[in-house]
Amino acid sequence: MRITKRALVPLGLVAAASVALAGCVSSGGSDDAGGTVTYWGAFYAPTTEEAFQEIFVDGFNAENDTQVDMEVKELTTLGQLTDTAVAAGESPDIVYADGPSAASDFARADRTVDLGGYAEEYGWQDAFLPWAYELSTIDGSMRSVPASYGSMVLYYNAAVFEEHGWTPPTTLEEFEQVAQEADDAGMVPLGGGNAGYQGMSEWLITAVFNAAVGPEKIHDVLTGEAEFTDPEFVAAIELVESWIDKGWLAGGAESYFTTDDTANVTGLANGTTAMYLSGTWSFNSLTEVFEDPEQWAWAPLPSLSDDVEPGVFPLAIGTQLSVSADAEDPDAAAAFLDYVAGDVDRALEYTARTGENPRLCR
Repeated sequence: MRITKRALVPLGLVAAASVALAGCVSSGGSDDAGGTVTYWGAFYAPTTEEAFQEIFVDGFNAENDTQVDMEVKELTTLGQLTDTAVAAGESPDIVYADGPSAASDFARADRTVDLGGYAEEYGWQDAFLPWAYELSTIDGSMRSVPASYGSMVLYYNAAVFEEHGWTPPTTLEEFEQVAQEADDAGMVPLGGGNAGYQGMSEWLITAVFNAAVGPEKIHDVLTGEAEFTDPEFVAAIELVESWIDKGWLAGGAESYFTTDDTANVTGLANGTTAMYLSGTWSFNSLTEVFEDPEQWAWAPLPSLSDDVEPGVFPLAIGTQLSVSADAEDPDAAAAFLDYVAGDVDRALEYTARTGENPRLCR
């Protein structure tokens, strides 16, 4: 595995990874005398919702007078629903955001509170990874909590690969060889599509840019030292275009816009899709869809150019949580943020039960 500091760049939406965590310390609960903290949750499966409810919501409620009331929403519309509610001043006490950018928009509009005092009280600067803490601050003050993270990988059906004599590709040549042979066999070589969630296109571009351009060049373009119009980025987009033109990506342009994540995962399971570039948050979905969980497998991103070594893992924050400016009890809301994001034992218990969304801490 090759993960450099510059590889830790948030590009697109990535949400969760099954990784070992260590070193987070939670300060415990709130001393408030009562009341309710409202929270909107969204989950991939009923089992995931159940685990979050038991570990984080019920656990917090058992230790505190203030009670958390979780209302479950649709996963694909939670971001848009939250945007509307925040703008109208009707958001829950805990504000969800699809990463640091969305959270910073809420902060700059003064729709969420300054968490600087809570960060000091709960020791968040020591609890969270330095780059994640930095991305959660605006003008030196913490305005949101990084709640989950993940990476982009290449999924495949191990049984299908064995049947055809394929191995996970590590270079562009190997990738295109598998894609051509899959196409010849009547399969969709590479799953894709944004029918269920338009941000899925960002997942694809995240993977391709990291594999074809490289983390260092992405760092440069995001810091203003390079441009998206530079030849490397143009070549990467042209590569995706060539996959679409050949019908390799999602079966072509028309089907790309009518295919969702569920269809891609199902295609892997039934052997009609050969490969799928997606996030580690899909671990849970694949386990649910495959009859034999041992049949689905994943590999690091292959290199898509001679300038990038195989095995890049783009890592970024997928979920940020803030406290609404309209929260009746911001102290209790901040205590719940710490309960959700600041303890390694709860993080590992949740990951062990669901295979997704560990808390983002050291």
